[in-house]
Amino acid sequence: MHHAEMVGATMEDNQKLLDWLFAERKIALQRSDLFDTCPPALPPDLSWDRVEGMLLGLAIGDSLGNTTEGQLPDERNDDYGEIRDYLRDNDTIAAIVGAVVGALHGCSRLPRRWIDGLPGRTAEADDGRVFELIAAARAIWP
Repeated sequence: MHHAEMVGATMEDNQKLLDWLFAERKIALQRSDLFDTCPPALPPDLSWDRVEGMLLGLAIGDSLGNTTEGQLPDERNDDYGEIRDYLRDNDTIAAIVGAVVGALHGCSRLPRRWIDGLPGRTAEADDGRVFELIAAARAIWP
């Protein structure tokens, strides 16, 4: 299956794609019931502030961690001083930490200036897409 075939995909299409990925050994995962069982309904007291905090925290962390990833060590040192325990996956680590912090504390407790300065991209040229996805999720699961 190609990406073009998946545009407008349904859950049934997603299951076919997953079956194909396993059959063709395109993903290195062990198949279990997790892939074939529908998740439970969302709890009625779900905090959308915390969900949105998790999603935006992920994007904020990725942005903060990505600022130094492409720099050489001397450039990083000149711009920011010594950074100890620097890893090549700083954006990934910062994204995970941001998601956890956002989920724990909620969007309403994230600094507004961080959110306002966030391009909200999921790809190179789709500014604002993260915000569109959050709005779409809220519309589906009020």
